[in-house]
Amino acid sequence: QEVYDDVLNFKNGVCPVSINGQRGLINKEMKLLIPCMYEGIYLFSDSIYITTTKDELRQLRNAKGEIINDSLFQEIHPLTNGFAICIKDNRIGYLNQKGIEIIGNLYEPFIDYDILGNFNNGRAVVSQDKKFGIIDTTGQFVLKTTHNFIKPLGRYYGILKKEKWTLMNSSFETISDTDFESINMLRNQSLLIENDGRFGVMDQELNVILECLYTSISEIDDFLIVSGEEGNALFNYSGSEIIPFGNWSFYNADQDHLVVVNAETGVIYKYIEKEGLRVINRP
Repeated sequence: QEVYDDVLNFKNGVCPVSINGQRGLINKEMKLLIPCMYEGIYLFSDSIYITTTKDELRQLRNAKGEIINDSLFQEIHPLTNGFAICIKDNRIGYLNQKGIEIIGNLYEPFIDYDILGNFNNGRAVVSQDKKFGIIDTTGQFVLKTTHNFIKPLGRYYGILKKEKWTLMNSSFETISDTDFESINMLRNQSLLIENDGRFGVMDQELNVILECLYTSISEIDDFLIVSGEEGNALFNYSGSEIIPFGNWSFYNADQDHLVVVNAETGVIYKYIEKEGLRVINRP
């Protein structure tokens, strides 16, 4: 019986193991399903694994060790909404949950493609010849590659036109009265917008939460750090002010609390309970 250098936890009846640093896969009967000859073995879906060669190429196998897809990929990304980005010959394609390549490697990688290029509501942003469009899960274009850049923004799309961003709905109709210098999605799917070098926030209904009056807006947990000429303030996503503007810095004190610190002296000013938003004077 083999003696393994490393044995991980069993999941779905199988377990990754290693001999001399080379990874393989065994079942609960200690039968070697995938020989210990790979640099790494990673879970792709419930019963499918990614094996990595010494050349950093990736292949898909089932729990019996059988090859699912003959292709060797440069990258296989995690499943998102039932699909996974795969890279072959420096081109983007898509796999389904069974590891089958349903859309060939036809598209160019682009900035943040691993986030912006995932399928969402059955659509994905892709790039060809440095222009951007949108495909459905069959690989058919629902918006042709005629745009300088596209980013998904919840129920909307941000479309870059002549260095300005406009909002389109899922029917690709322009819905914003204003073109923005930048637009990005926050963690709660609110929209961080920029106009004339000033930042604000809109919700997914396009209601203005914070006007474009501030020099920067960033996130810390479920809060917004809003900066302006008067210093920094803390708001929630609804636009309610929790800590007024001042010479403050904000940090995570622990899992349940934020700490408010005087940015000049380093002295703790207050604590804030993340759950109940209770403001606690420093001890």
